[in-house]
Amino acid sequence: MKILFLHGFLQTGEHMKSKTGQLRKLFKNTDFVYPDGPFKIISNGDKLDYQYENLTLSTKNEMKIDNAPGNRFGWIPHEKDELTKTGIRFQGLQEAVKVVQQLIEEHKPTRIIAFSQSATVILYMLKQKLIDSSIKCLLVSPYFFTKFEQEKEAQDLDLIYEGSQDNIFTCMYGQTDDVLKQDVYQSLRTKYPNCYYKEHEGGHFVACSGELKDFWRTWAQE
Repeated sequence: MKILFLHGFLQTGEHMKSKTGQLRKLFKNTDFVYPDGPFKIISNGDKLDYQYENLTLSTKNEMKIDNAPGNRFGWIPHEKDELTKTGIRFQGLQEAVKVVQQLIEEHKPTRIIAFSQSATVILYMLKQKLIDSSIKCLLVSPYFFTKFEQEKEAQDLDLIYEGSQDNIFTCMYGQTDDVLKQDVYQSLRTKYPNCYYKEHEGGHFVACSGELKDFWRTWAQE
């Protein structure tokens, strides 16, 4: 088994690796791949610059993020914009999709675990049938789900979801998540009732302790 493990906003592959040691101990004979996200994030005063190859996308620095030692990466540049339907504007999804496709081609994973922002990218790719159904996907706390799906006036992409849900995925989320409200996960359950959901007592992170070890073992054997 080979797992492509995708980190969240303002993280790195190495950071995610350091946070998921319990999973690697659980799956000792599994090859884990922890890449960095496509957009390097640099604080530039009241702006955040997202750099990917020769492309730079800038958004408002609404969270007052400072530059920290080392690099930090993200998947979906975003900012508040009252001119859009949902009050938030997204950019860069096609670049994120391209990077994931390249990672799949290069590493040929049998499983994908994606956290937060990257989980939203994987959800989009599943909906657009851009990931082979033989690759089992687990989405941990998919970020921006409700707004991301409903946004019809995005700057450079069409995010309208249509058609049936053919790809079955697994979703894990925390009951005390302070980043996303629980109604986001309820909307996910409503829209994709045939998929599998696992709640844990924690917050916005990848949980693997206690009885959750049995959940992970079962998922790996499916």
